[in-house]
Amino acid sequence: MSKIQEKINGIMDEIQMLMESHPNAHLEPDSKIHELMMQAGIYFAQMDDENRDYYQFVSMAIEDKLEWNV
Repeated sequence: MSKIQEKINGIMDEIQMLMESHPNAHLEPDSKIHELMMQAGIYFAQMDDENRDYYQFVSMAIEDKLEWNV
């Protein structure tokens, strides 16, 4: 696995952990989720399908102010 993929997976794993442990964390302004999403967005073109889909779902939840129910 490339270093970029390792970096992406680390960021996405942290996003997933926070989203699943705090379903409304992304609704709070300036939360850690927002910071991680900005970091992950830099690598969007290099993401695999799974990470890209998860990133887009989280983005949609942030934009539409939806509670995270997985």
